[in-house]
Amino acid sequence: MDRPSSAFQPVDELTAQDVRRALDYASLRTMEELRIELGANASVKYLLVDNGEGYEAKVIVQLAWNLKFPHNTIAANEFRGDRSHVAQPLRALGFDVIEIGTERVFGHVKGFPVGSMFINRVELSEAYVHRPRQAGISGAGSQGADSIVVSGGYVDDEDFGNRIIYTGHGGNDPNAKRQISDQVLERGNLALATSCNEGLPVRVIRGAGGDPVFSPATGYRYDGLFEVTRYWPETGIDGFRVWRFELQQLEDEERSQAGHLAMPAGTDEPERQPGKIGSRIKRKAQLSQWVKEVHDWTCQMCGERVVTPAGGYAEAAHITPLGAPHNGPDQPSNMLCLCPNCHRRFDSLARYIDEHDNVIEGATGVLVGSLRRHPEHRISNDHLVAHRNRVLLANYTGR
Repeated sequence: MDRPSSAFQPVDELTAQDVRRALDYASLRTMEELRIELGANASVKYLLVDNGEGYEAKVIVQLAWNLKFPHNTIAANEFRGDRSHVAQPLRALGFDVIEIGTERVFGHVKGFPVGSMFINRVELSEAYVHRPRQAGISGAGSQGADSIVVSGGYVDDEDFGNRIIYTGHGGNDPNAKRQISDQVLERGNLALATSCNEGLPVRVIRGAGGDPVFSPATGYRYDGLFEVTRYWPETGIDGFRVWRFELQQLEDEERSQAGHLAMPAGTDEPERQPGKIGSRIKRKAQLSQWVKEVHDWTCQMCGERVVTPAGGYAEAAHITPLGAPHNGPDQPSNMLCLCPNCHRRFDSLARYIDEHDNVIEGATGVLVGSLRRHPEHRISNDHLVAHRNRVLLANYTGR
């Protein structure tokens, strides 16, 4: 069977029954065992969710093909695992596929403990321990930095083991590894500053190019969580302004008596940052993390807990939207822990929660579930009433 490498889509030759057979096979093994068996790398951007379990969609497609065509098997590098080649075709066969690469993980990535080794940046990226394949900082100014790579890319870096003085990005000649212009507090640099201001943990990965005292001899090693304790600009060794970030290794994360992260402080008036078009609202990532952890990444509306190779997956939804004209607060009392499907239904006014905590279909009034509450997470009834009124108004007016 011919397989043109540039446009080969294995799913085109598969049926729903073929994929179901692969899922049954995969349910008896771990994803790591499947990857070893198939010679595949981690690919967690798209997950096929089945009975609350998340399977790497590309791995399932490869497995389904190889089970169907045992004398004409395919390797992972023979097809792409993107939306058009894997996610959309699987959805067309009736399977639930979610995209998880859009939300940053601030903390450990499940399945990759401290000390985990990676051959190259591709493996780091596909494991989601450090997503960019070239940049040393993974993050966004509006969210914070979730990880950095320390690998001798900047002459101003200083590594003391449990304390690192990290040089920001920009103005560097990658060949000579020298500064040739000033750095600016933007992009990854701004992300590290946000992590400092909001107390977000940062994963530190050391590469073989770093200080030999603390770095691996080859490849890359995950060395745990650090916190950004301060940042400042100064004139670097090459005479140009660089941004410096001090990171200290975390011993134990602050926990509440129940074992969860202590509830962070929210704000009634979220900060707005200028964007290319209008302004954007700066959400507090630690609030979202807290809400999801308290509920163990279990949907409060349907009870589903999506399990991925990186651990549980859920989304924090604001009951009253932060943007105009609603201008809701960025507070835990205005948030729910929802699965991706319920999040879309809630935001699109397809479902609401009534005064008895029943989950109701907006268009039909049919009872579909019950809101799950947690004693540590108090939800404002005022926000639930306001959302319910928006749903009822939308259905009354036909909008």
